[in-house]
Amino acid sequence: MCGINGILSLKNEPIKEAELLKMNQAMIHRGPDSDGLYFHKNVGLAMRRLAIIDIDGGNQPVFNEDRTVTLIINGEIYNYIELKEKLIKLGHKFKTKSDSEVVAHLYQEYKEGFLTHLNGMFALALYDLKKETLILARDRLGIKPLYFKQTPDRFIFSSNLNSIIQVLKKNPSVSQSSFLKYLGLSYINHPSTIYQDIHKVSPGYYYKFHNEKVEKINYWKIKNKTHRQFNHFNDYKDLVREKLNHAVKLRMRSDVPVGSFLSGGIDSSSIVALMANNNPKGHHTFSVGFEGGENELGLARLVSKKYSTQHFEKLITLDDVIKILPELIDKMDEPQFDSALIPSFILSQEALSQGVKVILNGTGGDEVLGGYNRYLPLGLKEKVLEKTPLLLRKVLSQTLKRVDPRRAHLIQYPAYQFFSHIANIDHSLLKRFYKGSLGPLFQTIREDYSAVVDISTPKKLMELDLGHYLPGNILSLLDKTTMGASIEGRTPFLDHNLVETCFTLPQDILFHKKQLKPVLKESMRPYLPQELFNQKKKGFAGPIHHWMKNGLLKVIQKNFSFRPSFFLKENLNTSLISKIKDNDLNPGVSQLIFALFIFNLWSLRHMEGEELEIN
Repeated sequence: MCGINGILSLKNEPIKEAELLKMNQAMIHRGPDSDGLYFHKNVGLAMRRLAIIDIDGGNQPVFNEDRTVTLIINGEIYNYIELKEKLIKLGHKFKTKSDSEVVAHLYQEYKEGFLTHLNGMFALALYDLKKETLILARDRLGIKPLYFKQTPDRFIFSSNLNSIIQVLKKNPSVSQSSFLKYLGLSYINHPSTIYQDIHKVSPGYYYKFHNEKVEKINYWKIKNKTHRQFNHFNDYKDLVREKLNHAVKLRMRSDVPVGSFLSGGIDSSSIVALMANNNPKGHHTFSVGFEGGENELGLARLVSKKYSTQHFEKLITLDDVIKILPELIDKMDEPQFDSALIPSFILSQEALSQGVKVILNGTGGDEVLGGYNRYLPLGLKEKVLEKTPLLLRKVLSQTLKRVDPRRAHLIQYPAYQFFSHIANIDHSLLKRFYKGSLGPLFQTIREDYSAVVDISTPKKLMELDLGHYLPGNILSLLDKTTMGASIEGRTPFLDHNLVETCFTLPQDILFHKKQLKPVLKESMRPYLPQELFNQKKKGFAGPIHHWMKNGLLKVIQKNFSFRPSFFLKENLNTSLISKIKDNDLNPGVSQLIFALFIFNLWSLRHMEGEELEIN
């Protein structure tokens, strides 16, 4: 696990070492163990390393035998042992035991087809000296981040937005469109970032630079057409358990201690059970609960006891939240307000303090096996709206627009109901706060998700989440919080072989008897305490509404009264925040106020350079 940086001069000028060192320094938390540099003509590559595999010998950049292929990579290639064995039979010779070196040789053997052989999470830069070609690639599901900025003179890329900013002639401006996406979705979807003219490499894509030309190439996308047909439901659940078990086994490969987050839900508990199946030696597990909120600590204890793990648990209080936010915001190169950031960061810090540098977790289980309520069939109200003629919906929408813009938009576009559950902010209050029009918010969401034809088809919704919500929110927060604590997070549910298998399952199997995740639940039922199967889905997010009603609102109002950021002062009626009373609060209002608070802290730290302190 690492962070990568690089600059390609479009004017064939040499790259200055000092610039790459500045980029590295801005993300030292991603790789505190070592660094590496490479220069050739108009190309400069740099990286910071978190040593996980081949501790002493795995420094980067890595090369092929004749050093005509140079590679820097952030992430892990889990099937590197099998790939290496095949390459040795083909005549390749290796100097290290690392997974990274395998990738350089794989490119030498298969050229641009090398990416399809990788089972892992990665963002990589590869330079082909003979062809003078640079390849920049991101893994299939977007587990690892990769940003870029193109100017008339250069192409700059990094694992971290702050590193790119270090070598720009002037600081970038916040994109109004991205700010609205942040409020509407809680994250900023690829290829956009919070900044104007800085972009994300989309999952499953690579860029090729050769002879002053740039190609953007899609090497992977989910195929949602063919269906597996078995005679019995048990055959489907056995298949999924087999694939998941193999994914867990691969992700336990490490030269440093491996542990797991354990929420007490089915997904993370399944990972712990299969880790024990592959290695009965008790490993570390880490759990949190929330004072005044959802608490699955008791269920996590049952799983820990069953598999004899070395268990840690913490009950997070509002004081913990206020204390941790400045440090967390400092590590967030782009703002997000999903409150799951907080427990994930706290547990990552605890894992590091116990010497655990690799953490498996249940991320992706809901997206690939159908775990969200929003995947279930639309209710009667939504079905009626879908069948109402568009002209009549427009008239009703215009009538309601001034009073409640969110409901007005739902009437005109019933499909927006799907997205409204993600951020869950109060749009009528946002309309009062925001000085501009909210029209672009709904417009950008319609444009970003225009590819979904049938919003009421659960598998289509899963595909939508897999391509947008998962990399944009869930994986982004996992990367920010684990790397912010200098540990590595691994996601067995996002093994691409498992993902592809799940998307070939018939819809009536994925939602067997109108249940959520029945395939996973029934496949793991013999291995988990039965109490887990009697609980409603609770998730990993903090109780924002409870925090607001019990002191956080006053903290936020004090923060805004003393230090509203320049951007928010220009774009919001920030004085209205001080007028919110406790009895004005509901979950949607609380979520919006929290979102604005996080953005204010982020912009003070990253746009204005202030040291954060919350009282």
